[in-house]
Amino acid sequence: MFRSVVGAAGGLAAGVILGVQPATAQEGKVDRDDFVLETVVVTAQKRSEDAQRVPLSVTVLDASALATQGIDNVTDLANAVPGFAIQKVSGASYPFLRGLGLQSSGPWQEAPVSTYVDGVYYVNTTINQMLLNNLERVEVIKGPQGTLFGRNALGGVVSYVTKTPGSEPRLEMSFGYGNFATWSGNLYGSVGISEHLAADIAIAAENQQDGWGKNIFNGDEAHTTRKYSFRSKWVWKPSDAATFTWIGDYGKATSPEAGNGSVRGVYPFITAGPRHVGGFYDIYTRERPIDESVQYGASMSAQFDMGWAELLSISAIRRAPRTVEGPDPFEVPLNPALPGLGQIPSLRVSNLGTSFNRTTTQEFQLLSPSTSAIKWVGGVFMLWDASGFREKNDERVLATGRTLNNRSSTRQDTNSYSAFAEATVPVIGDATRLTGGARYTRDHRTVQGYGSANTLANPNVYTIRPGTTAADNPVPNKTWTKPTYKLSLEHDVAEDVMAYVTFSTGFQSAFYTITNDANRPPLEPVTLKAYEAGLKSYLLDDRLRLNVSAFVYNLDNVIVSAFSNGSQNQRNAAKSRIRGVDLDMSIRPTRELTISAAVGYLEPIYTRYQNALVYVPDAAGAVYTLTSGDVTGQQLQWSEKFMGTATATYRIPVSAGEFVFSGTAAYHSGTHYDTQDLNTQPAYSLFNGSIGWNSLDDRLSVRLWGQNLGNRQYVSAFQTGTTVMKYTPAEPRTYGIRFGYRWN
Repeated sequence: MFRSVVGAAGGLAAGVILGVQPATAQEGKVDRDDFVLETVVVTAQKRSEDAQRVPLSVTVLDASALATQGIDNVTDLANAVPGFAIQKVSGASYPFLRGLGLQSSGPWQEAPVSTYVDGVYYVNTTINQMLLNNLERVEVIKGPQGTLFGRNALGGVVSYVTKTPGSEPRLEMSFGYGNFATWSGNLYGSVGISEHLAADIAIAAENQQDGWGKNIFNGDEAHTTRKYSFRSKWVWKPSDAATFTWIGDYGKATSPEAGNGSVRGVYPFITAGPRHVGGFYDIYTRERPIDESVQYGASMSAQFDMGWAELLSISAIRRAPRTVEGPDPFEVPLNPALPGLGQIPSLRVSNLGTSFNRTTTQEFQLLSPSTSAIKWVGGVFMLWDASGFREKNDERVLATGRTLNNRSSTRQDTNSYSAFAEATVPVIGDATRLTGGARYTRDHRTVQGYGSANTLANPNVYTIRPGTTAADNPVPNKTWTKPTYKLSLEHDVAEDVMAYVTFSTGFQSAFYTITNDANRPPLEPVTLKAYEAGLKSYLLDDRLRLNVSAFVYNLDNVIVSAFSNGSQNQRNAAKSRIRGVDLDMSIRPTRELTISAAVGYLEPIYTRYQNALVYVPDAAGAVYTLTSGDVTGQQLQWSEKFMGTATATYRIPVSAGEFVFSGTAAYHSGTHYDTQDLNTQPAYSLFNGSIGWNSLDDRLSVRLWGQNLGNRQYVSAFQTGTTVMKYTPAEPRTYGIRFGYRWN
């Protein structure tokens, strides 16, 4: 018994990596037991199909896997999918796939890893701070998706699919409590209102009252959080040929996110800047940092079956306001025992920014019928977006009580239009298929805004700072056009083995860097040519799923970033290359046990970059100077070479229901946060586990869970600057209990 339980500690995760669950024997198979790996359905190519028949590297996590693993935020999701990472800076969260991503400082900078929820494109990355609520599954599609998903799907796509209400009443509730005085709850209910109309409602909330650390200066809690979300979906099906879906949602996340941890004294390879005060999770600041992010919107989709084709229309509006206040760290002397020593009470520095993001999208798709031998899709996509700072204040209150303040008001407007088409055609019989696709995109961006400041002589009078307005910008507006292509050949080597080769292109759209003013020209688009070869297979009578892929990315103009004097400096690198391998395995040797493992390995380097942003310390090693240098051959900024995950689940049926033991182990080789290997996260491992019980009728459940059981101290991001280097700590050990009830 002991051996069985220990072996189970990994099993749940097998289903987590590829979303596998027990299934019954499939028709056409003979003399096979019923503990096989279930078919995983994805919509990575805009149509529902078996993930093993898609010539893409796709990881799928279904609702059961998400619940069993306790994945209720995107950070947890990142630890379950090799090659996928979330980096958090001052409360903001940025997605990375296969080494491609961007730590941005404003809502106008769209991530090169696209996020979709129920087919709607989310421009703003604050979605990554929200609770994962009401999910049917999550699809992580790796590699450029420039044909079907378009601009800013350079690294891939993360697609969230929520539950759809049915005619039968359904109710799901859960309540949990964890360390750091964390309360959480979820409610999902759906009902058939009439013969043709059904609706649901989903509510989730989390309140962490105790922080991971303290503000040494005033004793406040540091790193607490409050989140809640609401979502409702209405489905009207007046006939078999027409379906209309309306969705409304609202989410809010509030945290006194620090972002103020100085790395000196915490990470020994950092020798410049003020020394960090207190413990790893502690901060040292007079004022309470604030990060308040909101996401809300509505969408309507209409689907019509016309016989010869299906027509789909998706219309959406999104809003994402955000308020951030981040006091700067104190200057020396810093004394935790006497926090006021050497500090002038009226002297303080703070940064307050209120940003906005308003997006409207419209997409039309025309898809081939499910019975067609040739699978095809075509359509158009339109986006209108306005993003920027309503007002950003960089305020310094002097010892005299007078205030010096730099203010800025900036905005970027985007109009984007694209048309796309893709088709899969059988060649040389049904065993070999050729897929070809193309997309043409036109982006037009306009920048406007200005910076203003007061003076000591006239503290109440603000005047425009020379050279900061849009009129001073050498390129105040610009239009970019870009075609992207895809060509893929797949062949069924055997009944359950498919091989494929793919060539595809993608691009990250150009944008303006408008943190403090509107006088900077835009960055150029990042372009990518990708080559990938892979093998997907079911073995051992569908008890083993084994997928492997190898890829090469050639990039032009990849974006790099550095901070100097409180301002973000971004530019395009010349040329880069990423070579890598992905391996996913899932096996179900018995009815009760499922095991999986996945690894991702990258070689990401700058192949030509002589004019890079680099830091040079002064003679005392106290302050860095930002200058230019040659970093050709160095590892790409924000990239990680290796990540591996091993997971398992073991289920024990008993007379009162079922016990489920699960465990996950993840290894990270360490992210490089700049272009010169100055700030590198040391390698670390994470261990998660849970023990659950489900009643015989599956109505009641109890689950004990733990994350980061080894209490590993690691960071979710570094922010490199010329006078101070700061880090954002990742979660320490967390654990708790969750009770659930289901009725349907």
